[in-house]
Amino acid sequence: MNVVWEKVHPYVLGAAAPVAAYYLFKERPLPVLQPLFAMTLDLGAIAIGFLGTAKGILLSIDSSKVIQEMRALGSYERLTTYIINAVRCAFILAGSSFLGVLVDSSIPKDDVQTRLMMFSAWIGIVTAVAFSSYQVVDTFFDALKSKSRATKQQTATA
Repeated sequence: MNVVWEKVHPYVLGAAAPVAAYYLFKERPLPVLQPLFAMTLDLGAIAIGFLGTAKGILLSIDSSKVIQEMRALGSYERLTTYIINAVRCAFILAGSSFLGVLVDSSIPKDDVQTRLMMFSAWIGIVTAVAFSSYQVVDTFFDALKSKSRATKQQTATA
């Protein structure tokens, strides 16, 4: 069960977040959406670049001892899968934010229901991106911790 949750939790939480956002903001004023979408368009692009660079670095050090140990533990494949999924989520965020910037200006200011639905959907995408990106960092740090423990054990036995 834990392995399944690890794989799907960014998407489950991303699917639950719009429902929570809808009910949370149903009776409250919404933030101004266009600058919010524009800012997250930039964030999505930065995330794509960062995660793509991380994947490129992993490919360039493919024959290193650390990568071989990660492969032996099975964490390398998990990490690369999580990076690819996080990049996909970031592309969806960037694309939806771009559409949000374009569409927001055409929605009448008094159409609160449409704005609330757009905002709620955006919250879901941001949530999925945040958790999938965190998943990459967490998996990478787990691999580093196991490498650090292995080094300490080797030093202690020597």
